[in-house]
Amino acid sequence: MKAFTSIAFVALALVFSCKKEKTTPLPEPAPTSPANPNPLPACANIPQGPQPFGWKDSSANEDENVNFFRAQPYKAGEYIYCVNGTIFPQNRMYVYNYSSQQRILLGERDEYLPSLNINGWMVYSKPDKNIYKIKLNGDSLTQLTSGGLYANPQWDPSGKYIYCYQQTTSLSPSYLLKLNSSGQTMAAYPTLYPNSVPSNLQDNVYLLTVNNNRLTVIRRNLITNAEIQITASGLTLNGTQNDFFNICCDPKEEFLYWNNTKGILRCNIANKQVDTLFKNCGNITYLNPIISQKHLNTTC
Repeated sequence: MKAFTSIAFVALALVFSCKKEKTTPLPEPAPTSPANPNPLPACANIPQGPQPFGWKDSSANEDENVNFFRAQPYKAGEYIYCVNGTIFPQNRMYVYNYSSQQRILLGERDEYLPSLNINGWMVYSKPDKNIYKIKLNGDSLTQLTSGGLYANPQWDPSGKYIYCYQQTTSLSPSYLLKLNSSGQTMAAYPTLYPNSVPSNLQDNVYLLTVNNNRLTVIRRNLITNAEIQITASGLTLNGTQNDFFNICCDPKEEFLYWNNTKGILRCNIANKQVDTLFKNCGNITYLNPIISQKHLNTTC
């Protein structure tokens, strides 16, 4: 009897030990996002300063606080820059020779950046809302418009014509004007917003318009009125311009650049992909992108 009991116990032990236990299935791994080949830096320390200027704390003197600069593409070692200023007039623009450290006052601008042509002339709009041109050596300042309705002048690629914005009045809508170098109006095209960038394609201009209640960048043929949408804002229009400021284009016309509250952004014109080049952080803000006409470098 004892032997039978022992045999039965061993048999039961083998049965229970061989019983397959139920296992809890492991959760499936979460899908991984594709790696970003160009990740933005974390908001931390300010990066290395641009050459040849480097970084300088300008907060002590607003009259030397630079709000934009660009290389003078037609004379090596010279730069166009603008300071905020606290004394009248503000937003004063200078041409600066890095070797001699001498500067020449060119004038004062409004909120729009100046434009340079291939012949060494600069056009800009003043706070009086008129268009002016001046040689980059400081000579031959000329007022091209009167009436206080004009802003954001841009040389076309030929350097012979100027596109600018004429604001709306009680009697007329707002226009994109095409002026000759003497300020005479050659053509006028209705437009809603002052931001425009002449294309390398003749009679084509990049403009802002509204599509599905969103601010949209288009390229319009001013002769045929044919339009191509380039990119659109991710924000619903709130009655004022948003998302696209200081639009500019590289000489090869591969990308459009602009700034907004996110930083400096770029759109590939061919495939419409938008990338953030420089991200605004709590300790640094990027604005006023300008593309070098010779080396395709971006300053901001």
